[in-house]
Amino acid sequence: GEEAVEEAWRYVGEQIWKPILMQLKEVGTEALVEAYASFLRAHGHDFYVEEDEEKTVFVMKYCASGGRLIKEGKNDDSNRSPVNIGTTKKAYPWSFNMKGLSYYCVHTPLWMDILPREWGWDVFKSEFGRQFDADGNSVDEPCKAFIYKKPREKNKT
Repeated sequence: GEEAVEEAWRYVGEQIWKPILMQLKEVGTEALVEAYASFLRAHGHDFYVEEDEEKTVFVMKYCASGGRLIKEGKNDDSNRSPVNIGTTKKAYPWSFNMKGLSYYCVHTPLWMDILPREWGWDVFKSEFGRQFDADGNSVDEPCKAFIYKKPREKNKT
């Protein structure tokens, strides 16, 4: 069932993301910011960065994976493509508390919010932005990833 989506992304996160994130933790959040920017560039995201004393914010106007699924109508809530990637039928903590989120996109709240907190390094926060309407037209609703310079327990944010 749908709950297995969380289980699957947790498994992949434990196997692939946790070792990388824990290595970056040893170096610090500056290295995490650089690694995240490199990842976004390598995957073809259209983004810009804002920074203040507390955090670095990646504003993604175009996500080359989840955003592209919406743009091309490839999620199961669209009839514009024969591809039908599943979307959540209910809201979950691991789906930004939204229903209708692509099963692909749910790795973001898991890998950027939930799992790092469970692993003891609470420096991420992410926000979903749909980026495209039901017809694939661009809308000004970017996804955002926040990387705090110090763990959020200490920032109290």
